[in-house]
Amino acid sequence: TCTTATHAAASSTVSVTNIDVLTGTLANGYAYSPMIDITAGDYFTCVLFGNGRIKCWGTNNSGYALLGSGSAAHATIPGFFEGLSRSVTSLSCGTSTCCAGDAGAVKCWGTNGGAFGDGTSTGSNSPVMAIGLSSGVLKVSTVGNITNAILQDGTMRNWSGAGATPTTVAGLSNGVSEAPPGSAQKCYIVS
Repeated sequence: TCTTATHAAASSTVSVTNIDVLTGTLANGYAYSPMIDITAGDYFTCVLFGNGRIKCWGTNNSGYALLGSGSAAHATIPGFFEGLSRSVTSLSCGTSTCCAGDAGAVKCWGTNGGAFGDGTSTGSNSPVMAIGLSSGVLKVSTVGNITNAILQDGTMRNWSGAGATPTTVAGLSNGVSEAPPGSAQKCYIVS
């Protein structure tokens, strides 16, 4: 059980108490599918549940609907992120951007400094699909403006910076099983 998680930024404090990380049950008694992943950006946290749904909470400093509420407001209570299917299998949040593997596609939202992979640097309140990655994605990871996607065929795509689009990482023809966030110039786990 996570007993207290507090984020303080500027003039606001956001707290969440008593989250049972094994069952996904919140202190107020609401039960959800078990949590399968948890990720954090600057002053916010998102959880991926086994049923493919995402809940986010925290301080939203991005100016976009990063937490899924439809507004740029802070969220002291975890709320479902809307705008994705219920087939999310992978979730990763960076500074003020989140990317998800949604029904085999990569979709990102928040502040976009090139992390979306859509060829722009324009932020978005709703998920934007990365160019050329509408299917076949197993896992996504992002940190800052660097995003990696591992595909079903074991190859990896990577993109970073304003106007970037996904490109195949040379020398990794198959067997990539993990690509830690920010691993554009670092290491990968190959089976």
